[in-house]
Amino acid sequence: VGPIAVKDTGPVQADIRRLQAAVASHRPADAFMNAAAPGVIALFQPNRHYPSHEAYLFALADAMAVEYRAITEAGQPPNVARLPSGCAFAPRCPHAKEVCRQRQPALLPKDDRAAVACHLHG
Repeated sequence: VGPIAVKDTGPVQADIRRLQAAVASHRPADAFMNAAAPGVIALFQPNRHYPSHEAYLFALADAMAVEYRAITEAGQPPNVARLPSGCAFAPRCPHAKEVCRQRQPALLPKDDRAAVACHLHG
């Protein structure tokens, strides 16, 4: 357990390339790429290092800035007003199933300090 840091930008770069290829191939009227907000990440990844929840959220925001910047520089700014159906993590989750892409999971208590929203959890 230690400070939050970006380990690899490869997954977001791969997501950007896939979106760009899909847009080029199918020519939709509009396209965007979503990205998780620090508060959402905090729901799934409990703070085990920072002295306060606020410090944890700021550290998450700083780390996620790398992903947000990559998405924006690729010309795909995230649009939080029109999130896709299903779980927001499905495009990046190595365990995602079809249900993850179709339905947003319910937020359920994990223990007395945390909750989880995942079709595959529990």
